[in-house]
Amino acid sequence: MMKKLMLAYTWMALLALGGLLGYTGYLLREEAREEALEAERLAFRVRDTVAAIMSSADREKAVSAVRSFFDSLLREEDRVLALLITDEHGPLLVRARSTSFLEGSPEQGTAALVRTHFLQGVHDLRIQEAGIGLSVLTWEVRPEAVASILRRSFLWLAAYAVVHTLVTLLFALIGRHRPTRPAPNREEVRREPSPPDEVGRESLGRTEGKERKPAEGRETERKEGHRDEAGEPAAPVTEVAEEFILARIQHDLDEAAREAEDLTLVLGTISPSAGATLDEEAVERLFGPERTPAKLDEQTFLWVLPATSIQEGLSLVKQAYPRLKEASGADYPMYFGLSSRSGRLLGAEVLLKETRSALKRAVRSRHTPIFGFYADPQRYWEYLSRNQGPSSSLENEAGGAR
Repeated sequence: MMKKLMLAYTWMALLALGGLLGYTGYLLREEAREEALEAERLAFRVRDTVAAIMSSADREKAVSAVRSFFDSLLREEDRVLALLITDEHGPLLVRARSTSFLEGSPEQGTAALVRTHFLQGVHDLRIQEAGIGLSVLTWEVRPEAVASILRRSFLWLAAYAVVHTLVTLLFALIGRHRPTRPAPNREEVRREPSPPDEVGRESLGRTEGKERKPAEGRETERKEGHRDEAGEPAAPVTEVAEEFILARIQHDLDEAAREAEDLTLVLGTISPSAGATLDEEAVERLFGPERTPAKLDEQTFLWVLPATSIQEGLSLVKQAYPRLKEASGADYPMYFGLSSRSGRLLGAEVLLKETRSALKRAVRSRHTPIFGFYADPQRYWEYLSRNQGPSSSLENEAGGAR
């Protein structure tokens, strides 16, 4: 669920950023259009003023008046950069803020206005009544207008960055309080081959609110009183619709791998020699209603704990162990074995073999009734890369009090 929220938020953040940048571009385009129209209107006003001055009879006085007009225009209107009047003989009057805007030499009868920036433009106009040409070099878009829009956009981007940072921190804080879910060191399409099962197979399909029943007509077998090679009592070997259960386990493992989540199996039983039964209601309430166990027989139950690491599973079992003993009123031996995915891509048989091995250790131990099968993901991937086969794992005692 958290990943879906993060994905949705990422798309929303990208859309918001794209919209912000697009709106900034729209404002720049509209401002450029308005500025260009204003520059064109200014050029026409200059033409009309020059035409009115040049219509006087005295040409020298008219040129002097135009010179004064150009000087005042350059002082008052920052948009205007240079002005040039030419007649049939060449340049008649030139006024510019800088010589960089001029090309040629007015003294030698050659002059033209040139742009020094892509935001500038030259307006060439003709005054027919006076027989002269007028060129006006202006800013088509003033830099200060562009800077104003960019400043506003910067404030919007700063606000966006603050909101984005706060939301990201919120997701990070929420993620820190979620259960640890180790992810695999690398993704592999190939699943680990299942080794021969030397201990026995027990499995559980994920149940939601009720116990899963085996398919109709499928045989259920039970073997009790099994002893290991050392002669110690081992947990009973039980097969409950094995193909169906293994398929369900594999389905849960595949889901956990897709979500990069951990998954822990818990197998609980009492000593085969005790001849007693477990309190079924107490067992079903052991880990909460959302983690209903599969009842393999009167003495054995199996749980799948999704999104739970081996450490979290051991902690849950150790906390629930006294409650189960008290609810059952049992004074007979009770054992638990656990194993987890631990970031590996493995089959159901392998995980169940490890859980079974942990339960054997718990039954044989004189110090603790709870054992966890610890896998080393780094050694697992190194082993796979070297041998292209199943990984070797470490079994470590988890500890626990009766």
